[in-house]
Amino acid sequence: AATMRTAVLGIVGFRELTLESSAESTWGAKKIELALVLDNTGSMASRNKMQELKAASHDLLRELRRVALDADAIRVSIVPFDSHVRIDPGQRNADWLRFADSAQRAAWTGYVADRDQPHDAGAARAQTARPETLYPAASRTDTDLARVRPLTSVVNGYGALTATIDAMKPKGCTNITIGAAWGLASLAGGEPLPGATGGKDVERIMILLTDGDNTMNRWVNDCTQRGDRARIDARTRAACGEVKGAGVRLYTIRVIEGNAGLLRDCASVGADGQPLYYDVQDAARLRPVFQAIVTEILGTRLTH
Repeated sequence: AATMRTAVLGIVGFRELTLESSAESTWGAKKIELALVLDNTGSMASRNKMQELKAASHDLLRELRRVALDADAIRVSIVPFDSHVRIDPGQRNADWLRFADSAQRAAWTGYVADRDQPHDAGAARAQTARPETLYPAASRTDTDLARVRPLTSVVNGYGALTATIDAMKPKGCTNITIGAAWGLASLAGGEPLPGATGGKDVERIMILLTDGDNTMNRWVNDCTQRGDRARIDARTRAACGEVKGAGVRLYTIRVIEGNAGLLRDCASVGADGQPLYYDVQDAARLRPVFQAIVTEILGTRLTH
């Protein structure tokens, strides 16, 4: 509210006019289920990329917690990936996992490799009677890769989400496909990552970030030996198609390096007809990019 001194109206006794306006900022009634699919490969150690990614992710979580109307309004999953993903080793007896033998099961540290093709690109439910649909355990002895965090309330599970971000370390080779597939699994519900609710009142979103080209999956190794990266890229394109085909809005972020064409094609198309793709040439720009995405996700607008 404010007052304004008059000119002409002062002649008839109205020396001031009171001006008032009001507005409310709200976001849509839909609940939000958001998957953060984050590159944790060795190249993220350079040029301050991992530190800036952690800072931007913490900012995002704080903002989502601030605007969440209740514990169920916004939930986030986090999928750190390199050439594999890593889950809780306590799930070694799950019937959707596949082991070579009992010795591998006993020594398992939680790493999971790509499923058999074509199941590697999607999140269709594993079937115990069909071994090709199961998730293959990987025999890695390290425990450096942060574990996948299933959908978690930004209100009740804020500490667990931030702990996952803090646990991220840069190491290993790049397999964007497995990150996208597990991000989709976290939004699909049921095993291996229960928690998604689905339904028309839920907006499902994925933010996929990487700083490099695909270099390694179950079938191709171009990280420590020569391999055909185009074959891995084809599986990533298939995974992105699965994500978008499931009705998930997909944002992609390239940090300094990586296959720009692949990531641009992977992204969903925004309301302006342009891909939801960000090319970040300075890691310090990750924080404003994440903020811009959060603002768009929340759909802040003047209602009256």
